[in-house]
Amino acid sequence: MSNRLILQARNSVMSDQELAAIGENALKEREALLRKHPQLESFQKEIERMLFGAGSVENRMTVLALMMESKLIELQKHLMQLSNITSKMAVS
Repeated sequence: MSNRLILQARNSVMSDQELAAIGENALKEREALLRKHPQLESFQKEIERMLFGAGSVENRMTVLALMMESKLIELQKHLMQLSNITSKMAVS
């Protein structure tokens, strides 16, 4: 049985070769991003470490969703701090 991904939004089926090409391209883009922004390497290693033990695709997606949610909460906290600073500066 061939591994195929059905893209319902585009109502099409991708071949194994097409999926492999997309995966290879994504890895190249990731490596280029890490070369351009080496400060992200520790975060990438954290992602890989957490995904290593996740097991199934569903678990891996859950781990990624939780990591994204955590980073969004962190970003929101920083934005609120900046907002407070700018509010104080506007009053002065």
